[in-house]
Amino acid sequence: MSNAVIKEIYQRYLDGQGGVSTVAQWLNENDYSSPRNGKSWGRSVVRDILSREMYTGHYYSNRIYHMKVGIKGEKKIERPKEEWVPMSCP
Repeated sequence: MSNAVIKEIYQRYLDGQGGVSTVAQWLNENDYSSPRNGKSWGRSVVRDILSREMYTGHYYSNRIYHMKVGIKGEKKIERPKEEWVPMSCP
């Protein structure tokens, strides 16, 4: 998925050109390829993109600690916010 598609999704949503359903419908009508291997755009995909911090230009690494549980399992534990490392994204 290109940066242009992400920008278009944010622009349409923030300009009040419709909610997630309308944006998804517009993407389908204009033949933008979906990140789900050729399937059509859905509300949940657009909502997921709009809710991801990294698409706003900000991201935190070192947020999750992977703790071993048993022989093959692991549990994801969120670290304290003081340990997060702020990063910028294009």
